[in-house]
Amino acid sequence: MSEKINLDTSLGDFVAQYPQSRELFNSFGLDYCCGGNANLIMAAKSKNIDLNEFELLLQSIVERVPNTDKYKSWQNESLTNIVNHILQVHHSFAWEKLASIEILLDKLIEVHGEKHGDFLQKLKDIFVEFRAKLEKHLKTEENVVFPYVLKLDESLSSHSEPLYLDSNITRETIGRLQKEHEEAGESLSNIKKFTTNYELPDYACASFAKLYYDLEALEDDLHAHIHLENTVLFPRVMEYVE
Repeated sequence: MSEKINLDTSLGDFVAQYPQSRELFNSFGLDYCCGGNANLIMAAKSKNIDLNEFELLLQSIVERVPNTDKYKSWQNESLTNIVNHILQVHHSFAWEKLASIEILLDKLIEVHGEKHGDFLQKLKDIFVEFRAKLEKHLKTEENVVFPYVLKLDESLSSHSEPLYLDSNITRETIGRLQKEHEEAGESLSNIKKFTTNYELPDYACASFAKLYYDLEALEDDLHAHIHLENTVLFPRVMEYVE
């Protein structure tokens, strides 16, 4: 049997060690990315979950061999591997979904606007604001922060002295990105509430179903994306910035 779970472990750290726990936390509505600092006890109490039952569920997940492709642990990977994964998997997914979702919204407004235009236009307004902020955030990571991390990792690998430094990358820079993560999480939470947890209305067509499916997929992927940066990547980078 595996080691007994430490219930003082934070949600974020637990998912970093056992990525297969993401689905359980999602099923309980527990925020392991932006709200990942809460420990397991606090998280259970926040949702009125029986602590003994919760511990048993966590223990069963820990003892289960995960699908390593889907639930890879990144704690011992190089900074370069982590950044490349974020770019190739999470950033590419976000860029594609942000564009396609807005196109779907425009199509739905055109088709259902006469009867349901107020709801759809409000949803679009919320999404467009979210998209603009997230795309700005992605560009900062891709053009400023990630190039620094790659050069830093190269210098660490070669044991060069001094380590690669960039005056544009500070603890304040990383802190700002983490704050933007919180704002992105709040925006997606607002979208989820506005759509009543992506519950399809009676008049929903195939395009409407696709919209809600994509919004939920974007939310799920962004949670994994933010968690990887907040809990694994950024804490390691912070060790080398002023």
